[in-house]
Amino acid sequence: MPQYDAEDTIWSRVETLAAECQGEGNSFAVILPFEPPDLSRPLYVLVHPGDVVQTRSDVGGHPNAQAILDYSAERQEAMADDVERLIKAGWDVAVLHRFSSSYGFGTTNTIDWFEDAVDEIHERGAVLFGDNLREAAEWLASAAGATARPVVLLSGAWSSAAHGCVSMIGTLLEQAGATVHLATSACVSPDGSEKEWRPIAGTLSSAEALRLSPNASAGPRA
Repeated sequence: MPQYDAEDTIWSRVETLAAECQGEGNSFAVILPFEPPDLSRPLYVLVHPGDVVQTRSDVGGHPNAQAILDYSAERQEAMADDVERLIKAGWDVAVLHRFSSSYGFGTTNTIDWFEDAVDEIHERGAVLFGDNLREAAEWLASAAGATARPVVLLSGAWSSAAHGCVSMIGTLLEQAGATVHLATSACVSPDGSEKEWRPIAGTLSSAEALRLSPNASAGPRA
């Protein structure tokens, strides 16, 4: 868990919800909504960021352990770049936490820039918690106005075509009528080897997504 200030009510709430479910629940909770959503803005959603942070205990005994850790670190940096670029460019941002956010962050394999990016979403966007992907997608489609926005860009874990949480939320949003892209930063699976889901609208890097921004002049991280 990140070393957050005792008065950081968002991380405190994430920790409480994680302790309640212990990874076994199928719940959904809105910790911090958009107030109100600006439907003219594109929306970036980071799904289950704690799963992106693969720890040494996660990969213990795996023959490709270092490759998995390297893939995790690379994707953390790519997602942090997404968040920084797109916030500067005027996008709305949201994060969907789950139990893994209570132990993944703050480990030796956590990229500080990624943790800072999640904190930035807490400061500027909507914060959600849970594994009930249908309820999460319904909230994004209605309360966050995903179906009325110019575009939704999804990243996080996992984007596997077979069983990814990113791909499930994306498919449900497409069925609801949203224009959904998959970020090239998304984690396919822990080792990146599975077949990736492809949304109808295709994939976008953060650099390509800037062309869809209210403020298209935002550049890369300094």
